[in-house]
Amino acid sequence: LDLTDGKMAVFCGSDNLALESFFMGATGFICVAANIFPKHMSKLYEYANYERNYDKAKALYSTVLPLCNFLESSGKFTQTAKYGLEYFGRKAGPPRKPFLPLSEEHKRQAEEIFKRIQSVQS
Repeated sequence: LDLTDGKMAVFCGSDNLALESFFMGATGFICVAANIFPKHMSKLYEYANYERNYDKAKALYSTVLPLCNFLESSGKFTQTAKYGLEYFGRKAGPPRKPFLPLSEEHKRQAEEIFKRIQSVQS
């Protein structure tokens, strides 16, 4: 960010680095988790970039970080996002080839994370 000298907007491309990126000066982010929890992720952006309220942003981020880490570590962004949409009643359809469907274990892990996040107000 320092190298841009304010002449270029920098976006974060990793869900699990969003908070740090915002407070270092990133102006936006490309976020898979926002497909599943749009209100939570837009609130995170609002707290970090508009309000500059580290405490509120950090509290919300700690809620969504398990999903962000799960997405980043699994490498199954598309499949997990589509599964999350379907889980919450939004039609997404199956992932297209070459992506494979999620295993039952991956779905179970995702559901546990979804339930924990869902229980926290954004």
